[in-house]
Amino acid sequence: MKRVKKPKIFLLGLTLSLLVTVIVWYWYKSTAAEEGALDLLDRMGGTEARLRQAQAMIKERDLPAQYITLERNGTVHVKMAAAPNDLERVKGIGPVFAARLQATGVHTIAELAALTADQLAVILDIPESRAEAVLAEAKQSV
Repeated sequence: MKRVKKPKIFLLGLTLSLLVTVIVWYWYKSTAAEEGALDLLDRMGGTEARLRQAQAMIKERDLPAQYITLERNGTVHVKMAAAPNDLERVKGIGPVFAARLQATGVHTIAELAALTADQLAVILDIPESRAEAVLAEAKQSV
């Protein structure tokens, strides 16, 4: 094995190369994170602009309670619905279950009654027997 003639110079070179490597790695990591954050901010700005557009559309038409959904392709859908607490009139549906149903597109008691027990059990994360009882109450309310 060949012996290093000047170990101090070798160690200095090794230390400097490690320092340069760490600086380059940190710079690359920080610029990649900034680009991702800027892209996310751009997407958020676009979503907020579409939401403001939908809200302006609601105001100019002077419509009652509605649900606005923004699709991935940028389209804005506005659905008419009954009062937000309409679903809560059904025995077994409270504010939490009503919010889950509205998040999946069920906004009225008629839409709730049209579901199967299997579908309702999955949406609300409840046993199928309880879902059948809720559906029976919904069908009586329609």
